[in-house]
Amino acid sequence: MNSNKLDMSKPLNAQQNVKKSIFVTTGSSLIGALFFFVAYAFTDNAWFLAAALILTASGLAFAFVIKKFEDKYLSIPDENQIANE
Repeated sequence: MNSNKLDMSKPLNAQQNVKKSIFVTTGSSLIGALFFFVAYAFTDNAWFLAAALILTASGLAFAFVIKKFEDKYLSIPDENQIANE
């Protein structure tokens, strides 16, 4: 059995859930945007271009906001930082 596979018998912790949600949500938004860009290339319809730009911006904004959330609430404090407090 491959040791790199995800063990589904153990629940994920909060940080792993956040990382997976960033990957899945941003990835699906960017894939959808790619399809809209392809549709725009074939049809020259401005609505497809607008949808592609909105999906791209929302996917990247989601990743940025959730990454900030992760850094603020889910990061493990450094031992030196704890000693200085």
